[in-house]
Amino acid sequence: MVYAKDASLQKLHHNVADFIRRTSRLCTGTLVLQGCVSSRQCVSEQCKNDAKVTADVQAKFKERRELGAPNIIYVQTREGIVYLTGQVATDPQRQTAEGLAGQVPGVVRVVNSIALTYGGR
Repeated sequence: MVYAKDASLQKLHHNVADFIRRTSRLCTGTLVLQGCVSSRQCVSEQCKNDAKVTADVQAKFKERRELGAPNIIYVQTREGIVYLTGQVATDPQRQTAEGLAGQVPGVVRVVNSIALTYGGR
């Protein structure tokens, strides 16, 4: 869980978390979303692989101080494609996140939708 000091980042965190919860219910009316680490019904091999990729990407991000708070980066994986969302302060941080995600075994492609905070523009 990422905690943000800034009220706008807290709101963004809440909105993204809500979106992920709602999106995870779309897969045949269940709570299964391949690659979603929090999925309790992750039984397919692809789902397990995606969950591992997500966890490995998140672990790489934790090793890099510049990607920590107040930045917020969300990771989701589906069929080996890593989707990055959230906000960081600078473009080099966006590029670092994308590069690190691409280094994780099992990653087919990285879709980087990380936004820059107002101060980073």
